[in-house]
Amino acid sequence: MLGAWQIGQIETMHKYYADDATFTSGAYEPPIIGWQNYVAAYQKQRARIQTLQLIRRNTNIFFRPDLAWATYQWEFDATVDNRPMVAHGQTTLVFAKTGDKWLIVHNHTSQICDMAPPVPAVSPQGVSTPPPAKLSN
Repeated sequence: MLGAWQIGQIETMHKYYADDATFTSGAYEPPIIGWQNYVAAYQKQRARIQTLQLIRRNTNIFFRPDLAWATYQWEFDATVDNRPMVAHGQTTLVFAKTGDKWLIVHNHTSQICDMAPPVPAVSPQGVSTPPPAKLSN
């Protein structure tokens, strides 16, 4: 599925997804419901990408009789809108056994945002003040 996603092979991707699959992205937007709705969003996103590489790491798979899920971390390195883009995140795929096939029924992907250290504030007199203290656990 990830190989097909990277090269834009929609029909190959569809072999792994249920028609009524749901998709939750890292963007703050409503979930996408149904394969056809996902395809429209995917094609819109893919049209902006000139090159890409997605590396999957730390995959864990869990099974039940008719349900399974996989979790993994990913690193995304691409050219988007003719500008370099690097991102990383995590995904959970939920699978349901349909006949003799396991199909993805839910894809939840989240981008991890790095927390930048606070920038020292500059007072009107031009004197730097230290950033606020970090909260500790």
